[in-house]
Amino acid sequence: MLALLAGCGDKATSGSASGAVSGAGGSAAPEKKKDKTTCADWGGTGSLTFQDPCKLKPPSPVKAKWTGKYVKGSSGEVPEVEVENGFDLELSWGFVNVFYYDKDGKQLEITYESGTKTKRHYENGSGILKNIKPGEKKMLALGPPKSATPEGTETIEVEITGFALEHAENAKKKDDKHFRVDVGVPSFDERPKGGWK
Repeated sequence: MLALLAGCGDKATSGSASGAVSGAGGSAAPEKKKDKTTCADWGGTGSLTFQDPCKLKPPSPVKAKWTGKYVKGSSGEVPEVEVENGFDLELSWGFVNVFYYDKDGKQLEITYESGTKTKRHYENGSGILKNIKPGEKKMLALGPPKSATPEGTETIEVEITGFALEHAENAKKKDDKHFRVDVGVPSFDERPKGGWK
């Protein structure tokens, strides 16, 4: 940033004992960082609303990975997931997808106790990310019960494709901000091991 020079070359007034040049070499104050208020400020497209979220390019700035362990959740033992907020807003709402892969990287089908089959487990809603602050990591219980783990599973991968700063007491509050990762596919059901690029 260019320094602003104030009063360069001004001579001292008559009667000055020092005869010094006044005000030379001053530097400008640091520029104030602009607040982000629109989707474009985050490099996306959309309106930041639930109906028209701000669409960002992958990969998701909110990272999630299975720790290899299971912990007690609302539906029994479920995967323990480390979630890291790499975004610059505190988050509460989230759209979490859980995928299973065999040793060859093939995506496996999940079968629930009810007999229902699906290619991915997902859950979303207010508070699901437990108010994770920017740069913060948290261990969360996310995913289907351990009993739904497909035979041959080598690893579980977790992808957060939507997230928001949402005020549960008023979902239509003006400063709510909703984001979605636009992975370029019509459905999140099919996902390569390692994620969308």
